[in-house]
Amino acid sequence: MHIKDETPRSPARLFGALRLLAALVIVMFAQGFISFLLGAFSAIFLFFGEGLAARGWDSSPLFPWRDLAPLAASCLIPAALYALCWFGVWWMQFEAAEDRRISWFPLRLAFACIPLVLLILQISPEYNPDAMIAYGVGHATLIVCMGWSAVILYPFYSAGVYYFVLKPDMRLRRRYRLLILLVLFALLALPLLRVLWEIAPTLYPSLLEYPDR
Repeated sequence: MHIKDETPRSPARLFGALRLLAALVIVMFAQGFISFLLGAFSAIFLFFGEGLAARGWDSSPLFPWRDLAPLAASCLIPAALYALCWFGVWWMQFEAAEDRRISWFPLRLAFACIPLVLLILQISPEYNPDAMIAYGVGHATLIVCMGWSAVILYPFYSAGVYYFVLKPDMRLRRRYRLLILLVLFALLALPLLRVLWEIAPTLYPSLLEYPDR
């Protein structure tokens, strides 16, 4: 009798394991694709934003706050696109779930972090005056800071999307909950950039080889 009860469940368990494996592959691929694409976009976007900022900002020991509205936009616009892309990924997985619940969400989130961390670890800023577009120290430092900001904030943002925006049944509409979450993380991102700006030369000593201008 015990064998008869267990046998029908085996195909269902195998199918469930395959679905989970496919979901893990999907989130890892999505992370690699989104991070690479928006990383390239951020580098270009920051190049133009840096040119509009106040002169001498890139030699400041702290992330500057005054007269840097273009730089703030250069940081937050790519970050907002990244956040919206990942809202779309988690929303599709949530809608595809039969019981309106993403199974093994912490495991999926952990696997989604792996490509992001690996991509950020590949960043190695070096001063190259012979390059077609010679980036300054401010540009390179911001790229490094934005990359590590993504690593730090991404798990918390994804958890917020699932547990605050998608999963709960609240009177407040989902779009408003998402807007609240985006504003909250935008407010967290700018102070975090300031902290990372201070420690970036310690993490990447090659930044100290850049000229001030």
